[in-house]
Amino acid sequence: MRRTAWFPFPGRSAGGVELLCLPHAGAGASAYRAWATGLEHSGVAACPVQPPGRERRRDEPPFTDVRPLARALADEIAEVITGPFALFGHSTGALCAFETARQLRRIGGPRPVHLFVSGRPAPHLPLDRHDLAGMTLPELTETLRRLGGTPESVLSQQGLLAALQPVLAADFSVNEAYDHRAEPALDIPFTAFAGEQDGGAGPRDTAAWAEHTTESFRLHVLEGGHFAVFAHAERVHALVAEALADHVPPARGPAGHVDTQQEELSR
Repeated sequence: MRRTAWFPFPGRSAGGVELLCLPHAGAGASAYRAWATGLEHSGVAACPVQPPGRERRRDEPPFTDVRPLARALADEIAEVITGPFALFGHSTGALCAFETARQLRRIGGPRPVHLFVSGRPAPHLPLDRHDLAGMTLPELTETLRRLGGTPESVLSQQGLLAALQPVLAADFSVNEAYDHRAEPALDIPFTAFAGEQDGGAGPRDTAAWAEHTTESFRLHVLEGGHFAVFAHAERVHALVAEALADHVPPARGPAGHVDTQQEELSR
């Protein structure tokens, strides 16, 4: 894959699978920089996605609606991806990954070999709403603290939070203003991750993603809250590599048995 604005850190899969990683609200491609190292011997190349409005694209207006974002990203994928790829999204990124897969199907674009979702209820389920754009900085701070995953060193910097508020508000709008439209289920295997203590996207609501695929579905429950997928990154990397092993040349596949200690739904 060549470097583009959407893919600032292209991975090198050497005939394996590109894992396109979509970030959570307020985050950018850097959220997944460490995943390249974690997956480097698996034949899976982590390729973080950079939406507009953050990091190197901070001067571009962020999307506030998931469907235009999905159309733009699907067009980029159709142009630059030449081999097998999968989509991984956490929280708002999970919704973006799902709608991007749908958009690729609509335009007859390349088909992902797998969809990984984390930290978000299934798209047809209702969400709690947070009007971040209208919040005061103390309200924003408390909301982010309650969700978890934001370091106190960031929460204590009111100037930094004020600068982040517009992109956070836009990203929350992408997630919370979403109106689910029924379409045929995707013919792509799904793997879902849920934090056992995630109050907004627990195991039960995450399991409902199974309704959106006609292929296999697996649910992995991790100890922790909303950002458990990052807290247990080593285990997640092993599970991702295991799920994609059939698309990796045999010499590059993950070696040995993976003790997942998982809760699994299969069909």
